[in-house]
Amino acid sequence: MIHKLFYFSLFIGFVSCQNLSDLSNTSKLGVTTIKRGNIETVLLSKNTSYAKYLEQTDGSFGVNIQKTEGSPFASTSFTATFADNINHSVNIDGHEFTKLGEKQYVLSSEASMVNNPTQEMQENRTKIAQGLFGRQISVQFDGKAISYYLPKEINLVSSLTNQTLEMSKFRLSWNEDKNNTKGVVVIIKWGGEMSNETNTNRSSFQQSKSVIDIVEDNGFYEIGEQQLSYFPEGAILSIQVLRGEVDILNTEKGNYKFISYTSVTTPAFIWRKINKKS
Repeated sequence: MIHKLFYFSLFIGFVSCQNLSDLSNTSKLGVTTIKRGNIETVLLSKNTSYAKYLEQTDGSFGVNIQKTEGSPFASTSFTATFADNINHSVNIDGHEFTKLGEKQYVLSSEASMVNNPTQEMQENRTKIAQGLFGRQISVQFDGKAISYYLPKEINLVSSLTNQTLEMSKFRLSWNEDKNNTKGVVVIIKWGGEMSNETNTNRSSFQQSKSVIDIVEDNGFYEIGEQQLSYFPEGAILSIQVLRGEVDILNTEKGNYKFISYTSVTTPAFIWRKINKKS
């Protein structure tokens, strides 16, 4: 399994890119815009609580839960991938990993079924992962023992109720976690797709844009003109809300990243400006 952070990892890839010759980076009034070809990322926050996501390491490991609002299913994975071919010892709160191939590791309990996964195996993995979030967990890696707090599994409390958004602003709400000191990442995502209801050509998967903000975990986020003005009217958008933990472990073998998160994404919706009466 390949570790993914969807648009968040896309943003990280831009910022941590070693060759910046193809990047256009501009800042204005505290907002940073990063362009790479037809892909644009707008950073609204100067919050650095997730800065370790940007650091290059010799590998990473962790657990993540990704959901779409309204879906009964969650995409859950325990990941451990390393750039080197060194044997590593990985254990997340009592759940050991087994090396599979040169650089990939899987949960030991799933090693014999990795090529033929069952529904029961996937349900058990989700149950284990959900039991790790919202509490302090122990991690053992190459002889190092560390304790982390993983924020509560994130769920949207109030979100969009219509497939078309026609309002100047709205409030996105989630289950607050007062013990989460890193904050919450809010990502408004556009893959270039336009609604047929607009006069804009619908062709556009040739461009994409994401607007990213990092805010305190107070349970809500106001979305309005500040964020939506970066997208054309008729754009088909979705919003991902994410929180987690990240740390860099420095060992004799190298530097490795522990990264775990929980996220939920809204269904796609069409954004249209309100028609103001004259």
